[in-house]
Amino acid sequence: MPLREEMETQGRWLFRRRSFLPLLVLFALICVLTGMEVIGGSLVEGKLHLDAVWMVLLFGGVLFFITVRVVDKKSRFLLVQGR
Repeated sequence: MPLREEMETQGRWLFRRRSFLPLLVLFALICVLTGMEVIGGSLVEGKLHLDAVWMVLLFGGVLFFITVRVVDKKSRFLLVQGR
């Protein structure tokens, strides 16, 4: 059963990384909250100016990442033998 095997694989992955996974989540939460505070303060003061070039680069990078992930999952194009 593919679903049972997939859940078992994910469970093993989470179990092996259970020691540092909560620390990673905590670090990400602190980064997000700090970023929101900085952006919120700049927005209230009227100092927040979004540069169009950086926005295009950001969204281009995100689209590239999503494209590579889809190609990796849906095909054997990026498959490396001998790992």
